[in-house]
Amino acid sequence: MDILTLDKELRAGKIRPAYLITGDERHLALTAKQHILKTVFRDSSPAIDAYDAQKTAIGALLDAYRTPSMFNPWRCLVVESAEKFNKEDWEPLIQVLQDPPPKAVLILIGASVRATTTKKFPASVAVVECKKLYSNQVPGWLNMTARDLGVPISQEAAQFLIDCVGTELGILYQTLEQLKLYVGNRPLIQMEDVETVAAKTAQKTIFDLTRAIGEKKPQGAIRLLNKMEEQGEEPLRILVLIARHLRILARTQEILTHAQGGVPPDFAKQIGVHPFFAKEYLGQARGWPARGWAKSFSALNRCDLRLKSSRNKPYAVMEKLIWELCHCEPR
Repeated sequence: MDILTLDKELRAGKIRPAYLITGDERHLALTAKQHILKTVFRDSSPAIDAYDAQKTAIGALLDAYRTPSMFNPWRCLVVESAEKFNKEDWEPLIQVLQDPPPKAVLILIGASVRATTTKKFPASVAVVECKKLYSNQVPGWLNMTARDLGVPISQEAAQFLIDCVGTELGILYQTLEQLKLYVGNRPLIQMEDVETVAAKTAQKTIFDLTRAIGEKKPQGAIRLLNKMEEQGEEPLRILVLIARHLRILARTQEILTHAQGGVPPDFAKQIGVHPFFAKEYLGQARGWPARGWAKSFSALNRCDLRLKSSRNKPYAVMEKLIWELCHCEPR
C-alpha cells in the first residue's frame, strides 16, 4: 500500500499487528512511522521500544514483541535497518506474525526488502511502499501532514503552496511547520497565509529562476543559478523544476492554439497550477516559438545525462542549459 492508503486505513481506526515500511523516500518513511505511532497511542502516552536489526538477535526481538507492556495498553516495537535481517531471521518472524500477540505492533523499517520475503507475510501485515510520489499524489500527502500537525490546510492553499515551493516533501514539511507557527490558534491554513510565508522562503529563488528562463532572460537566470550554487541547491532538483515549468508552458501554448488564441475559463485547472500563476504562464508561453519545443526538451535530456556523469561540473552544465533554452529557436 502507499502512504495515502495507510492514512485512510489508520483514520478508520484499523491498526495492524505489523508494518513493513520500505522504499528510498526517507521523509515519506518517517511520515508513515509517525502516523502509525500517533494512531496506536491516540489514547495513551507513547511507549516505544527501538531496535536495530544489525544489533539485535531475532530471538530477543520476538520475545519483546510477545511480552505485554506493563505500563501501557499497547506494546510497540520499531526496528530500523530491517533489510539487514538474514534469510534465517525472517522465517521465525513470519511464523510469529501468523498468530500475532494482541495489542502489539511491530514496525519494521527497511530501504529494500526482497519481494520473495514480503510475499510470505500474512495478509494482516501491511507493506507500506515509500517511493517518490507522483505529482498528483503530493496534495493528498500535504493534506494528511497538515492534519497531523494539527493545522488543516484549505485545498486552494495546498495547491498554491505546491506551486510556490515544489514537490520536495522535506521542504513542504518545513514550510508547513512555519505556517503552523504563523497561523497560531487559527483552525485552518488559508491562501493568504501561504502567500505571506512561502514567499519569504529561500525556495523562492528556484522559482525566480524558472520565471527568468520562461521570460528568456539568461543573464538574470544565471545570476540566480550562482546564488543557488552558494546555497548548496541540488542541480538535478533544479533541472526537474525547469522541466516542469517548460512542460506547463508547452501545454499552455497547446491550449491557446486549440482555443484560437482565447483563454478558456478553466485554463488554470487545465495546466495544473493555481489561478494566481496562470496569467504569468500565459505571458511567458506567448514568447516561445511554437516549433521549438522538441529542441528545448532535447536540451533538457542532454543536461540530465551530463549531470549524471562524474566528468562534468554540474553548475557549468546547468549554465549551458540556460543559454540553450533562452536562445532556443526552431530548426
